[in-house]
Amino acid sequence: MALSVHEEVLSKIEVSGASVEIVDYEWRFGETICEEEDRHRLRWRVFPSSIGVSPLLKSHAPNVFGRLMFFPADAIVRTDRADVAQRSRCITCRFDQRWFRELTNLPKDWRGPDLVNTLDISNGNIDYAVQRLGMEATRHGHASLAYTQGLAEVLAIEIARHFLTHRSSKIRARDAVLSPAAVQIINEYVSDHADRNISVAELATLCGVSESHLSRTFKSTTGQTVHAFVTDIRIQKAKAMLATDVPLKVLSHKLGFSDASAFSTTFRRICGETPSAFRARLNA
Repeated sequence: MALSVHEEVLSKIEVSGASVEIVDYEWRFGETICEEEDRHRLRWRVFPSSIGVSPLLKSHAPNVFGRLMFFPADAIVRTDRADVAQRSRCITCRFDQRWFRELTNLPKDWRGPDLVNTLDISNGNIDYAVQRLGMEATRHGHASLAYTQGLAEVLAIEIARHFLTHRSSKIRARDAVLSPAAVQIINEYVSDHADRNISVAELATLCGVSESHLSRTFKSTTGQTVHAFVTDIRIQKAKAMLATDVPLKVLSHKLGFSDASAFSTTFRRICGETPSAFRARLNA
């Protein structure tokens, strides 16, 4: 393992085929990270919400590490230079390759699109399982080893299901439509990342297809353009937030609009009224 980052293991628990650690990672301004290991690793970042290093990818994928990340065994992950000195705490789960493969039957070949999708995972089942394992590593309860063993197996299976679902989401070229799995993945991804303007290129990489192919098949499948679909989800989230007292400037920022004026223009174009008028009508 080559990792140009300083780490401190705060607590750890090991079972057959897997281990769980609470780890503090620290890197200095200008440092780069190069990581490779012969075990699969899943990390859930406890804090901070975002970090000042980005993966170096040969794609149009989002150039960020998400909160939940999976690093396949023997895959080399490199970053650019850190723009700030930072400390990060993670729950890190490691899985032996053979144990993982025999349990899940997940293929060994991790292609480029697969690796891209591992760096920012959106999956509630995996989120829940890794956080439960983190709690067990911190405070060993009754029958802790048996509990950890069972939950590690559940987590490995959830990881396999997640990536096999992504692989099955490819577009069926014959009838030029998106599979239901692909539509579901795009829907969940856009909903989970509604705080920024998601591009067609980003979603195409997520599904492992070209931008033009995604644009064409998405429209024929859903009746909407990708841009209209993304905007609709952001507007639906905006309506829910307008029921609160969040200022429009803050709301606009949370939804990834450049400013309150851009948000208001988009909202009025789609809803036929301004955000302020919509809020006033809700409160009437």
